[in-house]
Amino acid sequence: MQRRFEQEVSSAAVVMSFDFEMRWGVHDLYGLNFDGYRRNLESCRPVVLATLNLLSERKLCATWATVGALGVNDWNDYFSCAPPPPEYVDPHLAVRKEYASMDPDGIFHFAPDLIRQIVQTEGQELGNHSFSHLYFREPGVRQDDFFADMAAVENLFKARFGVVPVSLVYPRNQSAFTDQLNKTSIKKWRGSEPAWFYDCTSTKQNTMFPRALRLVDSLNPWAFRASPCESEVVRASMFVRFSLPESLWKLQIMRIRNEIKALQQDDVFHLWWHPHNVRFDLRRGLPRLTQILDIVAETCMARKIASRSMKDCKHVPMQVANH
Repeated sequence: MQRRFEQEVSSAAVVMSFDFEMRWGVHDLYGLNFDGYRRNLESCRPVVLATLNLLSERKLCATWATVGALGVNDWNDYFSCAPPPPEYVDPHLAVRKEYASMDPDGIFHFAPDLIRQIVQTEGQELGNHSFSHLYFREPGVRQDDFFADMAAVENLFKARFGVVPVSLVYPRNQSAFTDQLNKTSIKKWRGSEPAWFYDCTSTKQNTMFPRALRLVDSLNPWAFRASPCESEVVRASMFVRFSLPESLWKLQIMRIRNEIKALQQDDVFHLWWHPHNVRFDLRRGLPRLTQILDIVAETCMARKIASRSMKDCKHVPMQVANH
């Protein structure tokens, strides 16, 4: 059973969600090139363990949006648990059977031990990130694919880790079938930041222009993307970019400090990243990760702002004035 820290009640909150996916998250980009992105993926395991320790020491909560396939033991287990794949119009988006021969030991595809660590660490929520990192907005994906995928993750997490996931992060933030979530175990899902260029998430839409705007926005110290929880939507506020050169990293840090300090009643500042974003140079990446978590912990304590997982975010209805 997942535990929660005892916290001071606050109407403003900082939420962190991590897209925990290992090679499933980049399989369509690198295909049969097993060495592509390898160094970042090799750092994923130590980054996950370090992150759990840092969060625990600082009494911070987080949601680990986890690809269901990470919870199986081997390729035979995967092929017996995975639902039928969607009939993508673009075949490069599909999981390939050749991955099993490329990575026979599953070092980049399976990590049930890390999921157990997440579940056993106080304040951490095990969330859903689809079974095999499906792209729900891409042509060829049907409603039946969505239901089969949600059920596969729910059944696996419940049977093997004792957790029914109630929070969902859509792979590549491709939110879809949201009107069908009430037929699944999902109660909360991460929405895109409140600007049009953050909603350009399909392969066709995600061009250089919106990507550039997202980068500029994340480095703008005076941007403010925090927002109240919208019923089942816990909207993202900022993607943390660990690979920035030092001058731009300082701008991003300034943005984070300013956002947290400016939080008003019911605001949620929602930071997110992937463990593999910390990258292969852990001598550089882990101090930056520690810096982020220190800022969150210190400012939450100073202002009595709550650290919450996605599932603990509460929707506050707008008050209508009586005339």
